[in-house]
Amino acid sequence: MNIELNQIQTEIVRSAIASGKYSNAEAVIAEMISLFQIKRMREQIAIGAQQIANGQITDGESVFYDLQSRLTR
Repeated sequence: MNIELNQIQTEIVRSAIASGKYSNAEAVIAEMISLFQIKRMREQIAIGAQQIANGQITDGESVFYDLQSRLTR
């Protein structure tokens, strides 16, 4: 896959490589994607924590009973 970076993004990648931590642009982009995924997971966890705080929860036994009922239909 080929992607185009703007001037600022290109400089960020070059700077990261120049730091010696990354050997090439692919390594920098891979780390950025990983960090993006971690950020999204943290956002989802925060949403779940807020739902729990608001009492928006379902008892685990109810969930498994519902799933089992769907499977045996």
